[in-house]
Amino acid sequence: MKKYLSFIIATLFPIISIYAFETPFFTGHAGFIGDFTSNSSSNDFDPAFFSAGYFGGQINFLDTLVFRTEFSIKTNDLLGNDIFRTPEGTSSIFKIQELSGTYKLSTARLTHYFSLFYGEYEPIGSDIFLQRQCGIQEISSPLTETWQGTNGSSINHFYGGGLSYVMRFEQPIALGAYLYKNYDAYYEEHSLNMDLRIAGAFPMFIFDASSGVGLPSGSTEGTMEDYVLIVREASFHGGFNFLIGNSSEPISVLTQIGFSDVILAPGKKNPKNDIDKAWDEFYFLFEPRINLRQLSFALTFFNIPYSKIQTGDYEYVQEPMGINANVYTRYFHLGDLNYTIGMHATLTLSDRAMKRAIHEGVWKRNFYISPYAKFPVYGGVLSSSLSINCTQLFKFNQNWFSNIDYRLGFRSQF
Repeated sequence: MKKYLSFIIATLFPIISIYAFETPFFTGHAGFIGDFTSNSSSNDFDPAFFSAGYFGGQINFLDTLVFRTEFSIKTNDLLGNDIFRTPEGTSSIFKIQELSGTYKLSTARLTHYFSLFYGEYEPIGSDIFLQRQCGIQEISSPLTETWQGTNGSSINHFYGGGLSYVMRFEQPIALGAYLYKNYDAYYEEHSLNMDLRIAGAFPMFIFDASSGVGLPSGSTEGTMEDYVLIVREASFHGGFNFLIGNSSEPISVLTQIGFSDVILAPGKKNPKNDIDKAWDEFYFLFEPRINLRQLSFALTFFNIPYSKIQTGDYEYVQEPMGINANVYTRYFHLGDLNYTIGMHATLTLSDRAMKRAIHEGVWKRNFYISPYAKFPVYGGVLSSSLSINCTQLFKFNQNWFSNIDYRLGFRSQF
């Protein structure tokens, strides 16, 4: 993938030089969170501290050319070693979340966007595409909040490099086509992907839908030799993200559903493993919301792929499948400032993928409570949360503190 990243950078820099004498408009954003708990593998209290953060920016030239960058970093336990004595003993992951350049062309009734990108670019499930194309406010679920960038949660596994074309109508409707190459973990090789997308925002209905096909490198070997095109296997992926109602209405419903790695291989002898894999990557979230004058409530039914939970990016989701209740208010006053306070209560049903839980009867129920608060500080937002695994805590094990996570984070735009 390095050569594709080099190609994108080499392509973007000459374009930037063309606009070098124009006055650009720059905006930036950043976020950082620290997570303090006790190491669950220890018998006694063993303090552990993890951190994650992101930073990025956008440069806009005459509302015609837009360059975006975003990077994230995540560390292992900073207290596990003496970081001042052996800093190389503490590993971290540095990731390019997005590197993109977009050229905007406006005609009489249409607006065209031509983009070259690398990273996790406007993934389905995130509402970043709707925000950019339709100008909506954030609609994603607070339950799936992450500290790995502005995208938040995504339905499909999407990380690659390529190009896209989006056509925006006078009405708040956008159509998109994507061609990109990524690494397919299922095949353990690179894959060429082609996706189509449609999104729209109306007063009582907002939607974003995408579907695509991936062709692993090995499945097309021999193309243009004996045949024009050879496809031995193909993987399909897709997602649907829609909100009925809006934030100003008393009742609204958010629904997200999608899948990854649905394999079509006519010549394969044992397709059962492919079916099991598709179930493992099934994503579902259904969230009715009630907004009263000063109090809000959301009930969320979710199934998030286990592979996504393993990354540890989610703040309030520790296990793949369950039910969550979120009660909060944005109108808690201290002085002249409004604060947000609330609490998540989550009943998880399994610590593994849905297919294994249903067919093998592997159920592991846990009940979590997560009180949280958000405070406006110095032009940003300070977030504080405490997650407690009540089921395990009340077993009164010696290392009881491992069932408690305290997180403190800060987000800002500038």
